[in-house]
Amino acid sequence: MKKNNKTKVGIVGLCGQSIFMKIDHFHKPEETVHASEIHQEVGGKGYNQAVAVKRLGGEPFFLGAVGDDISGKHCCDYLIDQKISFNIIKKVGKTALAVILCDKKGYNQVTVYPGVALEENDLSSFYQEVADFDFLLLNQEVPQTVITSIVTWTQANHKKIIFNPAPVTSFSQQIAKKAWLITPNWHEVRQMLTLHDINTIDDLIGVLPNLNFPRMIVTLGKEGALVLEDGKVTHLPALKVKAIDTTGAGDVFNAALVVAMGEKKTLLEATKFALIASGLSVTREYVLAAIPSREELLKI
Repeated sequence: MKKNNKTKVGIVGLCGQSIFMKIDHFHKPEETVHASEIHQEVGGKGYNQAVAVKRLGGEPFFLGAVGDDISGKHCCDYLIDQKISFNIIKKVGKTALAVILCDKKGYNQVTVYPGVALEENDLSSFYQEVADFDFLLLNQEVPQTVITSIVTWTQANHKKIIFNPAPVTSFSQQIAKKAWLITPNWHEVRQMLTLHDINTIDDLIGVLPNLNFPRMIVTLGKEGALVLEDGKVTHLPALKVKAIDTTGAGDVFNAALVVAMGEKKTLLEATKFALIASGLSVTREYVLAAIPSREELLKI
């Protein structure tokens, strides 16, 4: 951490344009559904996490890639406005695009066009920027070669990786074994670790200590989160709220978690802080505008 005691977090991820549409219900095969509202903003898992880290009191440094189009410029402009340190590599091609459908119950479905991608030779300046950071927050919206390079560098330099295995790939378990902490949701942990016979939270509580992970947090939406540490599983409740839009809640959770860990909170304390942050975020529409401030959390 810096002398100002703010948690310093290196974040690598996708950044691009997001299009939100409100619908009554999700599509059935061959069904046309009309949207009642449309909204556009910049975003991406790592991008959202960087904004949330800043808003929640940390100091992020974000690395991403954009195309040579107006969406790429919008990505840079927003980070400048938020006073977030970053290195966004401009490449020939199109910037990433995500289409998010949100139904009347507050659930969402997301389709992503990944756009231009980071490459290994884009990482050298990032390593210089985060050389004195304690934490790297990593997800799987960047190429496998980039993730492998980051993990190798992080281990050699004794940094802690908090790995959010989203979206899950065949590569997820390999990286998860090298991370200091992993933070899958219910669906991701079942898919990543092939726990297809696990159908209830109690089932998962029973199996987590036998998976040979020193620590893990499984987010459960409105059911809160499971925290595995030293072979013990603790079930923490979610903040009691009415969900309006769950998009980005996982990104807010991970950002809040790493900020709190950098402030020397225990894993349980950090998870409680993260549950409050993500809980507040789902009471608001969209992603960036829904990210709460540090001051809001301290009032809960």
